[in-house]
Amino acid sequence: MERITWKKYENNYLPTEQDIRRVEEKLGFTFPNDFIDIMKENDGGYPNIHTFELLDDEECINNLLSFDESDKQSILFAYNVVCRRGIKNLFPIARDPFGNYICYKKMGLNNCKIVFWNHEDSEEIELCDNFSEFLNMLYR
Repeated sequence: MERITWKKYENNYLPTEQDIRRVEEKLGFTFPNDFIDIMKENDGGYPNIHTFELLDDEECINNLLSFDESDKQSILFAYNVVCRRGIKNLFPIARDPFGNYICYKKMGLNNCKIVFWNHEDSEEIELCDNFSEFLNMLYR
């Protein structure tokens, strides 16, 4: 796997533990540590490697979402977009250039998967078991 580097988001916001916990409390969801570790240094960041396989096609990640609640590209803003569709077990963490989200899908009390959520038809496509696996899927 090629090493991923991250271009900082324009506001250079980096979340504190308090910021992260506040968002988690509002969502009722605790993000796994592998995701938190990346977000502490790259909140809202753009990866240099961004393509991944989706079914028989290619998709890409544009950027991570942000723990900054005032940002329109925040995790909370995206969660509210998904919730307006009646879906409460998806927690967006990144977006593609077309309005779709890469999300954690809560599968039970202590289990979640990474899924691709299509905003046009609310289709969910399972990608992998965790954020580290998702990053390992990225190429080009």
